[in-house]
Amino acid sequence: MGKSRSRKQIKCSNCHTIGHNKRKCHKEQVPKHQRKVTYEEEKGIVMWIDEDEIRQTMEQEFLESLFVQEEEHTKLDQEEQTRMDEEAFQQFLEEERMFKKLEEERERKEAEMEAREEADFWKDYGLDVDYTMFLDKK
Repeated sequence: MGKSRSRKQIKCSNCHTIGHNKRKCHKEQVPKHQRKVTYEEEKGIVMWIDEDEIRQTMEQEFLESLFVQEEEHTKLDQEEQTRMDEEAFQQFLEEERMFKKLEEERERKEAEMEAREEADFWKDYGLDVDYTMFLDKK
């Protein structure tokens, strides 16, 4: 049955079964662009997909992505806090310099005022004294 003259089995080019040729085939023609059969399908291996396993995997991946996002936010927050701390420290140093300048200016004016008072005191006794000579003394 279904042997050619060369004693090989005949395979139908229409339905791809062995035992007859295309002329004697009574089945519908198989489309030419048929999808490729996977190794598992060819060997008859059935793979069952467990929905719970998929759900757990998706949940785990989601939680891992949240963890990564939280780590990134924490790192950004730490960098921002460090930057703000540095800015606050620089502002503190600037204020200290400003207060030091103000204190020096106040002390200079106070010393000048005392020198003028001392010069005025000596002017009352008839001495013509320049107040700057008392500034050098202090």
